[in-house]
Amino acid sequence: MPARTWRRLILGALQCMGQEDTWDHPSKGRIKTAAFSYRPDAGYRGSMTSAGITILHLAEEVLGDKLESHLKRKASAGITGGLAWMERNMTWTINPGGGHHYFHIYGMERLGSRLKKRVVGGVDWYATGADYLLRVQQPEGGWYGDNALVDTLLALLFLERATAPSTGAKRDPDERLHLLESEEAGARFRVLAKAPVVVWLTGFGPKTLSEFEWGGESGLGPRVEYAEFLVKQPGAAEAEVVERVAVNSKEPLGVQRIDAQLDLWKTGVHEFGVRVCLLREPEDRDYVPEQAIVESSTLSVNLEGAFPPESLGYAQDHELCLLNKAQASFEASSKFGGGYEVSQAFDGKHGTRWECASNDANPSLKIRLRRSTRAGRMLFSHAWPRLNEKQLARVARFEVVINGRDTYTVTMDPHVLRKTELRFAKPIKVREIDIRILDARDGAVGSHKLGFSEVQLLK
Repeated sequence: MPARTWRRLILGALQCMGQEDTWDHPSKGRIKTAAFSYRPDAGYRGSMTSAGITILHLAEEVLGDKLESHLKRKASAGITGGLAWMERNMTWTINPGGGHHYFHIYGMERLGSRLKKRVVGGVDWYATGADYLLRVQQPEGGWYGDNALVDTLLALLFLERATAPSTGAKRDPDERLHLLESEEAGARFRVLAKAPVVVWLTGFGPKTLSEFEWGGESGLGPRVEYAEFLVKQPGAAEAEVVERVAVNSKEPLGVQRIDAQLDLWKTGVHEFGVRVCLLREPEDRDYVPEQAIVESSTLSVNLEGAFPPESLGYAQDHELCLLNKAQASFEASSKFGGGYEVSQAFDGKHGTRWECASNDANPSLKIRLRRSTRAGRMLFSHAWPRLNEKQLARVARFEVVINGRDTYTVTMDPHVLRKTELRFAKPIKVREIDIRILDARDGAVGSHKLGFSEVQLLK
């Protein structure tokens, strides 16, 4: 492509860049931010900002020394400002600023791969993005947002890290991804060594498939009753079952996903394995199928540490919470009983909580601040943030309305120990907050008690 075309791309991208703003970065001090839009003077979005940065970076790389100094300065400033805006507004649950959700997710993959950086937008983009996608993947294997087909394709492109960092270059594999997928393996699986550790079954060896696939189901996989994930942690005498996953055995495995997220708090070498209960095809379909256990060999993975980095700051969140100084008042649609008061969702203690009455069909919270307070994000904690309580009904999706007009629909992080962040497109003055629980996990709205241990408003 001619050099003049690349220069026009730079100028076109810069025309879609908004006026620079300043941000008091937690560690870098005051820095400049700038977002990009689809067209000049249109709304600024995360997906368009990642696209703008990617265009400028690619043009810089292609032109090299042929790029005039004044254009190079402008392009570099656009990249720096755009990355700062992404960090200020980063979230996986929505496209910052609005627009197609999964374009934002795929845009982050293109941006991170192009820049050859692990951390973009203030987060480990692949680890946190892949974790989000695996958590919201539908049982049949797809992703549903604005368009099921397009969203599924974009999610797969992200997970496959489809963008080569340079033209003609091969993709670098994620060194945290460990595979046990040899031809001889009875059961195959992968381990993503991050926080939390993700383990998932990827299939079976040819010998296992030949023995256990039923007639007329070739290529669809065997019938699976359950799968157990085993881990031998450092210092342990033997491996133990850390997660058991039940599977629909009335049909072949097909696209059913078998995975687990594991909280492993020790550093050092861990030995992983999978034990799968398969069903042999009976001579007569009216007979009860015979069970057979297939085990994988072990896969050794060195975990540098699995304590989620973002959780290190959880202890400071209450001190930084703006509701403490705003003389806020709180109301709830109902409470489960004594010890579940609405005030306990704002007391800075994860051992207390507000939960609605189990028959509350429209559970909600109202927060009213005596004076408007400028804020940039909110944090929400599960009502029971304990690993041994992860089977309790808990919030899956909720709606937040700011000042009676700005509405956000938020998917709650299903992991009981992690907070869910709602980051506004830009800091806004907050006077009223209305929260309504829409859906539940392992339960239902109107028949289970649901709520939060903490709701926090921060800069």
